[in-house]
Amino acid sequence: NGFLDRLTLTAGDGPEAEDAKRRQAVTLMTLHASKGLEFPRVFLVGLEENLLPHRRSAVEDTIEEERRLAYVGITRAQKCLRMSWCGERARGGQMIKRHPSRFLLEVQGKQAGEDWIPAGPDDPTGNKAKKKRKSAKRARRARG
Repeated sequence: NGFLDRLTLTAGDGPEAEDAKRRQAVTLMTLHASKGLEFPRVFLVGLEENLLPHRRSAVEDTIEEERRLAYVGITRAQKCLRMSWCGERARGGQMIKRHPSRFLLEVQGKQAGEDWIPAGPDDPTGNKAKKKRKSAKRARRARG
């Protein structure tokens, strides 16, 4: 069987014998289900306009609820947070250009420090951004 055949969604409760296995496993959950929980590493995917925030939120005037939901996801990380979006997404047999979520851009605008590594379709790993930042840091040190 394939990976998806073996994948199961759980509510997070079960026999204590499974706890050790869970600590070494990837947990997939919705932002709603993550409320009140924390994890050493959190990966938020799909931070794109019309996904988060959902396209209906602008029409139904629920954008602030969507912003709070994004905040819940962001604050689940204890040590490491990775946020991503894709440049294109398949829809109806066509590749549709996507744009980063306004929430991702808001976080980027407020982020201070060395840990923010912008990545995108032209630099998916953020390696170009890392090299540029290291180079700028060396130049600052050289200037004194």
